[in-house]
This record gives sequence, C-alpha cells and structure tokens, in this order.
Amino acid sequence: MASTFTTNIGIEKPATGDKAGTWGTMSNTNMDLIDEATNGVVDITLAATGSSGSPNDLPITNGTSSNGRNKYIEFKDGGDLGGTVFVQLTPNDAEKVVFVRNSLSGSRSILIFQGTYDAARDVELLAGKDYILKFPGSGSSSTVINVLENIAIANDLSLVSDSGKIDFGADSEISLAHVADSGLQINIDKADANAAPVLILNRTTDSPEDNDVGGQIEFKMENDNNEQVDFGKILTTALDVSDTTEDGKITLQTITAGAAVNSIETTGTATTLNTITDDANAGPILNLKRTRGSGTAADNDIGGQIEFLMNDASGNETTVGRIKSKLTTAANGSEDSKVIFASTNGGTTTDVFTVSGEGTENAVFPETDATFELGVGGTNKSVHGNDILNALGANTNRLWKQVNALRMYLGNAGNTEASGANLFIDGSTNHIILSSSVGVGGGTINFMAFRARGTGTTVGSISSDATQTLFNTTSDYRLKENIVDMSDGITRLKKLAPKRFNFKANSSQTVDGFLAHEVKAVVPNAVVGEKDAVDSSGNIDPQGMDQSKLVPLLTAALQEALAKIEVLETKVAALEAK
Repeated sequence: MASTFTTNIGIEKPATGDKAGTWGTMSNTNMDLIDEATNGVVDITLAATGSSGSPNDLPITNGTSSNGRNKYIEFKDGGDLGGTVFVQLTPNDAEKVVFVRNSLSGSRSILIFQGTYDAARDVELLAGKDYILKFPGSGSSSTVINVLENIAIANDLSLVSDSGKIDFGADSEISLAHVADSGLQINIDKADANAAPVLILNRTTDSPEDNDVGGQIEFKMENDNNEQVDFGKILTTALDVSDTTEDGKITLQTITAGAAVNSIETTGTATTLNTITDDANAGPILNLKRTRGSGTAADNDIGGQIEFLMNDASGNETTVGRIKSKLTTAANGSEDSKVIFASTNGGTTTDVFTVSGEGTENAVFPETDATFELGVGGTNKSVHGNDILNALGANTNRLWKQVNALRMYLGNAGNTEASGANLFIDGSTNHIILSSSVGVGGGTINFMAFRARGTGTTVGSISSDATQTLFNTTSDYRLKENIVDMSDGITRLKKLAPKRFNFKANSSQTVDGFLAHEVKAVVPNAVVGEKDAVDSSGNIDPQGMDQSKLVPLLTAALQEALAKIEVLETKVAALEAK
C-alpha cells in the first residue's frame, strides 16, 4: 500500500510493511517537517499582489518542506507592490495555528484566507503588525480566525515601553498612547475636519429610570491620612428617560470641608453655580481671568465679556446682548475699570450703559442720543435730549432735564415749572421746588404726606393753599383716647429752661433755644433720641427737638395765667369801687 500523510502538517505515514530500507531517510524528513511545523521561522518575499481569484500561495506540501508549515511567517517585498496583497493557505482542509507578521512596504495590507475567497471569511493583516491566526481546515468555506480578536486576560496587562500604545480601527486611526511618566493620550489620525478623539461612557440597561446616573469621571488623591478621596468628579444624570423627550444633567462636583458639593450643574435650560457656606457675605463666584501671554497690561485692555446669543428668524446665531469689562487704567496701584452693557439694535450691538469706577461718573450713558425706557407702557426717550422718562405717553409723568442748565423736572405734564412739573430742582437758586398743576383758588393741596408704615394712615403733611404753607401733624379726635384737660400748664412751663448759646459749627451766631434732654423731662414727645447716644462708630448721635410740640403747654400755661389775671382784675375793680 502507498503511504498516507497527516492532514494538518503533511507528515508521511508509511503503510504496514512498506518503505523497506528507507525508514531512516523518511523518519529524518518527518522530523524536519515536525520541527518546521512546531518552531519553524520563515521570511517570504512576495513579488506581486495577486488577487482573490489568483492569490499568492502559502502551501503545506505533503512530505516536503513548505512555507505554509512554518510556525512563524514574516511577509516581505522588494519594494512597494502598489496595492493590497492576497495570500491563500493551502490545502483548505489543513488545520493550523501560525504566527504572522506583515512587513510589506508602502503600508500595504494582506488579505489572508483559506478555501474560496470571501471578504467575510478573510483576515486583513495591517502593515507592521503581528498576528496569531487559526486556519480551521473546514474546506472551501473555511473562515480564518484572528486568535487575539476576542482575548481574555486573567490578570494584569502591562505595556512596559514608555512609548507604548494601543491602536484601534481597521486603519489604526485611533490610538491610546502612554505619555511617559505623565498619563494617557487619545490620538486620531484622520483628514476629516469633523474628526476628533471621542471618549464614550455608555451605560446600557433594560429598565432605565429617571435620575439614573449615566457615568462619571472621578479624580482621586490621598489626604494626609493616606486615604483615597474623591477631590473632584464629573457625572451625568438622566433626568427624564422618556423616549423623544429625554433630559439630562452634567454635574461638576468638588470637595469642600470634607464633603462633596455639586459646584456646577448644567441642563439644557439652566446652569447653576453652587457653594455651601455659613458666611453671610459669601456666595458663588464666576471668575473670568485674562492673562497676557507676553508683555504687560495696557490701558483699555478688555478683561472679559459675557455674550448673550440667540438664533434669528433665519436660524443664524446672533449676539443680542453683552456685558464686558475694561481696564481703563493699568498702572499698578492706580487701576481703574469699567463694566459696559451693550444691546443689539438693527443688527448692530452697541454699548448703551457704562458703570465706571473712574472719578465721580459712576453711571455713564453713551455720548450719542442712545435711548432707554423706564416705567410701564412707556416710550423710549433720549438720554442726551430732554425727556428721559415717559411712563404713560406724550407729555405725562416724565423726568426731564433742561438742556444746558442745572435744572431737572419731575411732573405729570410739561417740561417746566409753569407747565405743571411737580418737582423742580434748580442747582443755582431755589434748589428744590414743589409745585402743583392746581391753580390759585383751587383749595389746599398736599405737597408731601407722611404715612405710618404698614397701615397707610397719614400722620402728617406739608400743604399749601396758594398763599401759605401749612405744616401738619395728625390731630383728629377719632384717633385719640383718654382725653382730659391740661391743668398744670404753668407748673410744667416753669420747668422749661430757655438758653442762649451758639452751635460749634457756627460759633459767630448766638441763638435762643433749649437743651433737648432737659425738655424731654417736661415734654417727652417733643424730643427724639437719647441723651449722650453714639452710633456704631462712636460718633455723636444727636437728639432732635420739635418745638411745635411745646405749643399745647404754652397755650395751657397762658390760659391759666389769663384766668388768674381775670381774677385779679375783678379784685382790683372791686377795691377801686370802694
């Protein structure tokens, strides 16, 4: 009988009683073939790319040394072959595990297969890469297996090189690289302008619920007790998992006083800055910091700005408002700054209001006739023109400054005192004038009313009847109780001690008056404040006195004196009649 051969590596198996006198040669050949199969290393130089129908052959030949039998195969070329290379292991019933390296130039890939070519059953060997391949020997439909395609590692996997990296993708376009003694870096090698490294944290579940945590990145450090602590964390939460109406939240968490604090929370509708403190003067702080890369700060440098962006009716993104800061004076120790508010009109964003720290102009409107609106239902009025507040329409309820004059009017009709301005401020003569649109003979008009807080009850007023000014305090009997006639007017009046003195602020003028604390002992409601009081800074908190409150006492004392005079006059008349 003729010899047979092993299926996988083609070792000759002589028939019983066959090969007399040739066993030594055959055994030696078989030993070489076994050595080749178990530990053989071969370089194969390819001269052409081949094709799926006519590939480069990688044979396992029965009983003879052949390239396909080797344990380690490295594919090379004599120069760039100009395209993808096709290689077929034969025969298709040989089962084999082999180590392969693609060392072709020009970054050419190798499509290696067994049996009839099928893109779904081949393995692409990328240039410069090593593979472990299993050829199943299942005939024309054999599917080559990349052994390391689904690898499980029981323990640690170490990349010991400082330049070690892991490649991903058919073209190795994504890589995870080790930055020596520093960290890990995700790289992408693509010409696509929209391509960028992406780190995806994906949670899957068959039963999602609102407020599920989707993923988080934790930043851990050791405290001084050698304990691992989360010093910072970024996490995302599914607020609403309803299909087509999903809502999410991203939280930036930091540690404060040993406790985790959600410092920043952002959703599709709002961003929240949060701080935890018992300090009444502390709250969340948003710092916009500008640092020059070179040189020094200069006057009028912009420090930062907040832009308010919206889409217009055509879907174009446009600025609708802006707040920016400017360092107007950069000199160390003499810094001045401004905060400028801008809004958009007619498609152009313009500065409309400035808050300045320079000099005394703390609130500044532009030098042009910019407009603004105060009040309800009003129309815009010019800042540098006349009317600057018009709350109810033309010529009503307005605040008005006379151009090129130190005058301001607050009124309900007209721009002048004569036309009905209620409050007239003049910086040259009469500093404050209260007027009324009610003419002479129109009755008594209240110019100022004083009301008790919370009750709405009028407790005093300043009024005029076009001929005189009346200073009024509430005296209606309906507001009073326990009413009795005063009977000790003279006695109490004698306790008052009128003085002559001058105020320290005006030593040249001697005046007549009282000492408030002395009057308080006689007429308490005439004095406000306490004797020798000081404020929180130690300054004098002076007592005040309303001398009109002495009138009832003076009246009572005068009436008592008149009564005594009348009695005396009666006695004198009687004596004269005798």
